[in-house]
Amino acid sequence: MKNLFTRLRTALLVSCMIFFLHVEGVAQEKHTLYVFYTPLYVSLYQEYFLPSIKDDFVIDSREFPQICASGKYGDRGWNQTMLFKLDLLEEAIQKHWGGVFFYSDCDVIFFRPIIDECLKQLGDLDLVAQREWPYSSLCAGFIVMRGNAKTLALIRKAKYFLTKYDMDDQQAIARTLRREFIKDLKWKLLPSSLFPSGMRGLQKSRDTEKRSVFEIGCEVEIDSSILMFHANWCKGPAKKHAFLDRVIERYEQKQKMPTLQMPN
Repeated sequence: MKNLFTRLRTALLVSCMIFFLHVEGVAQEKHTLYVFYTPLYVSLYQEYFLPSIKDDFVIDSREFPQICASGKYGDRGWNQTMLFKLDLLEEAIQKHWGGVFFYSDCDVIFFRPIIDECLKQLGDLDLVAQREWPYSSLCAGFIVMRGNAKTLALIRKAKYFLTKYDMDDQQAIARTLRREFIKDLKWKLLPSSLFPSGMRGLQKSRDTEKRSVFEIGCEVEIDSSILMFHANWCKGPAKKHAFLDRVIERYEQKQKMPTLQMPN
């Protein structure tokens, strides 16, 4: 009887150890952040994107061929390059089936940790994405997505639209969502105050000329509470460098501004 009690106690202790090790492993599991770039964008990835990350991500970065010779949005080869991006999203969905992963373009910089806020925004949805401010449309430059049958169907349908109609990845995904081809897929846009696009930074500026595309010398205005910034609405890697430099400068200026003290 004593030996039976000893064996039962040992078995219980072993079970408890396995349980706590499992819980600890789950708690320490890292989220994967996917990003891709082409040779013209290596410096953006290495000098801006990667050093700015504040979260403990597993970074899965891919370099794809420079099909678009200019590296500028809309030029020949751009849409074909964006097919690589959809291929990467499809791969990520299958790899993280039942889980969550992050995707970002390489012309993004992070100012604060983002994981907690992104997961709060995601909730029980299938995906959340950056908002193409001031429009109520999706920006495919930053997405948090679940790996499931609905998101897989979304990306596969978007690949079909991209190749059939020679549209870019964002247009293809937006068309699929707008026409509700994927039944019961739940998604929403992230708040632009925390996850701003290039358009928000340009149109909130003090520049007297209302701009839609960044040019060297443009004024930029950002909120001090932003978590990240996406330098879209800007054509070509050289201008994106200048755009991000200006955003970083404005952010640092905001942080140095004294807090307004309210009278007692």
